[in-house]
Amino acid sequence: GSISLLDGQATGLNTFATEYGPGIIVLGTANMAMNNARIDGFRISGADQGGAILVNGYTNNFLVSNNRLRGNEGFFGGGVRVGHPELIFQPPAGEQVYVDAQNDNLIIRNNHISQNGGQQGAGGGVSIHTGANGYAVRNNFIVGNFTAGDAGGIGHQGLSDGVIEGNTILLNQSFNQGTPTSGGGILIAGLPAL
Repeated sequence: GSISLLDGQATGLNTFATEYGPGIIVLGTANMAMNNARIDGFRISGADQGGAILVNGYTNNFLVSNNRLRGNEGFFGGGVRVGHPELIFQPPAGEQVYVDAQNDNLIIRNNHISQNGGQQGAGGGVSIHTGANGYAVRNNFIVGNFTAGDAGGIGHQGLSDGVIEGNTILLNQSFNQGTPTSGGGILIAGLPAL
């Protein structure tokens, strides 16, 4: 089958300009649920710019479980990144909006996410962005992650609803000498108005 790009994603070499080099990239297809699809039982380390696991869009009902994600780097999060923090679309007769990545009912559970790093955005360990309605981040061990953006451990940024529960979140850090950061462990925040 073919993949579907999200509204606002450029085609060609710049399609995934901030996502080169993820350990695993998940590319879904519009109008096709990913029932029973999962990333389960992997050890991922050494990924650069895209992080360990990058979930692009159109991945409803996807599962990330029982993985060991250690020592990965990403532009917008180093462990698990879901969606895009800055993807904007302007319909022909409307105002600009942040793109709904359609990653609904995603589950991230029972993972060991440690020593990953993000350069900006929200979430050095786990990054959830607009369009992940009904997500669940449960029973993960999230330790020693870092970001120069916000939320060293888990970052939820943009319009989504979900549950974060039962996780062990220790020794995560957000720090940037040039700009204020928030949320060493967890940050839940909206995006600036367009």
